[in-house]
Amino acid sequence: MNILITGALGFTGQYLVSYLRKLNKSDVIFLSDIRSDVKDENIIYCDISNRKNARNLVSNVSPDVIFHLAGTFKNDFKIDVKTNVVTSQNILDAVKELGINCRVLLIGSAAEYGFIKKHENPIKETHPLRPASIYGLSKVYQTYLMKYYCTVHQSDIIMARPFNIYGKEMSVRLFCGKLYHQIDKFKNNEIRTIKVGNLENERDYIHIEQVVQYYVNIMNNGLQGEIYNVGTGVPMKTKVLLKIVLREEDLDMSIIEETETERLKSYDVPQIYADITKLKQLI
Repeated sequence: MNILITGALGFTGQYLVSYLRKLNKSDVIFLSDIRSDVKDENIIYCDISNRKNARNLVSNVSPDVIFHLAGTFKNDFKIDVKTNVVTSQNILDAVKELGINCRVLLIGSAAEYGFIKKHENPIKETHPLRPASIYGLSKVYQTYLMKYYCTVHQSDIIMARPFNIYGKEMSVRLFCGKLYHQIDKFKNNEIRTIKVGNLENERDYIHIEQVVQYYVNIMNNGLQGEIYNVGTGVPMKTKVLLKIVLREEDLDMSIIEETETERLKSYDVPQIYADITKLKQLI
């Protein structure tokens, strides 16, 4: 089977590639990414926000499945729409126009749910989408793009909607990525404390290694046009996750400095966690 992974050099892509290579040695995995700072003969360097580039990529690989991981969360409308929505449209158009029998997995986000009241938890996939960030809005556009292609063109698309992922090598723009980055600096004696924001909010934290396993399961067993929450289904205080990470790094809470300014974010929802009933039905 030919597998194409876009955004293969990203945080999730690296974990997914590692998992797939262990899973089935007979699969042929094609890796695509826009990054030019990493030179690897196994990488197809391609800007799939360009329609022609995306078509050429799909045509050359002739994939049976595509894990479309390329994306960003800059919270800049033009950038996020171009990277999260336009790239998705280009990939879907390429598959459609080339007439390839190919399944595509798109990656949504719990950010699509946006403002959640505590009593609304756990959140089902059918919950109203009320994005509270530009990134979340771009992912909503991506969701409706999938619905359109499935309805009008009968495209074989499914979507994973992950909640709060954690693991090493995450972007420092995210809490866990920034935490791991500060831990490295602390161990190198570059800083004396680790600064964090609000630790009392509750999220559905799930490790990246579990996430990529769920992505593969959704790809293999998910129903066309369906969306699957990816999480643990259990709320966890950010403080608890912090302690877990510190314990793994042989550190403790004495080095933590909680700052007030981080609490002022208007989209810092007090609690959100997933209903993973649909996901469990695939296992």
